[in-house]
Amino acid sequence: MEAKYKYQPINIEEKTIVEKHFKGNKEANLVKLVDENNDYIITFKEKFQDVSHLFFNMKLREDDVWIITSPKCGTTWTQETTWHIMNNVQLERTEESLFARSPFLDMVAMKADDKESPEEMFQKIDDLPSPRTIKTHFPLQLLPPKLLDTCKVIFVNRNIKDACVSMYHHLCLMKHFEFDSKFDEYAEEVYRTGLSNYGGGPAYFAMMKSIYANIDHPNLLILWYEEMKKDQRNMVVKIKNHIKYDISEQQIDDLTEFMKFENYQKSSSMNKDKKGNWNEGGQFIRKGIVGDWRNHFQDQEAKDWDKWIVEEFGKTGITDTKILDMVKI
Repeated sequence: MEAKYKYQPINIEEKTIVEKHFKGNKEANLVKLVDENNDYIITFKEKFQDVSHLFFNMKLREDDVWIITSPKCGTTWTQETTWHIMNNVQLERTEESLFARSPFLDMVAMKADDKESPEEMFQKIDDLPSPRTIKTHFPLQLLPPKLLDTCKVIFVNRNIKDACVSMYHHLCLMKHFEFDSKFDEYAEEVYRTGLSNYGGGPAYFAMMKSIYANIDHPNLLILWYEEMKKDQRNMVVKIKNHIKYDISEQQIDDLTEFMKFENYQKSSSMNKDKKGNWNEGGQFIRKGIVGDWRNHFQDQEAKDWDKWIVEEFGKTGITDTKILDMVKI
């Protein structure tokens, strides 16, 4: 089965902007994916063209649970929580590599090279024992077409200004991006225009559109980062009920306490840079607060973004104004 989307390389002007912010030019070879109607889906490395069929035709299992989010929207937090619910809350295993316990599917498109082919990487995922907790930042259009009908899916969203701030700090942390930019320039020239891997703001809204088109599907659970922060225990209960796993009230309490940000930040395998890939002074699990954007956006910039958010939200077809309030909170 072939996916129904096509590729559009970024133009020379856009490539110049990317090269301004990413000094090593490693991020300059980007393509935009659009659907049959030329509606934007996502921006990604051009090498995705060579491996897209592996994602689209991936073998699914009925007991798979998928975590799907735009980047920096609480993915790792939800992934770790869900894995523990599915594995009898083995908190002592949190220091084990999360990627080893719960595959990050997108790594195939980002890391596959001559040392390990994309096919070999997918085979390792296929060889994992059930049940699998699978994470991706790719939208439904790039994933197996029967995903929602086959597996439980958890979509997590976050207000877009905080997502932008968190992505900025993520790029600053990772050495391999060779990222060099001031926040205000990044927010306007890169995130808001989608000129980066995963497509920033435009891809955020495109993913919302594809997810909310399936809002009534029984296999889909939609969570919001801000609500999860307010009531973490309720987050655990919602997830366990959705994926139909039974854990005790004590395990729920233990997991809730363990996954509080200040606790998880200390224990997470994701906060242990074992290969020297990080710039000094940063952490993968960084701050975890709601409203950090107020420390980064100037007043006029925030007003401009709110106007842009309303315009982009209007294109999603979502009519619930409460969701708009969550996006721009």
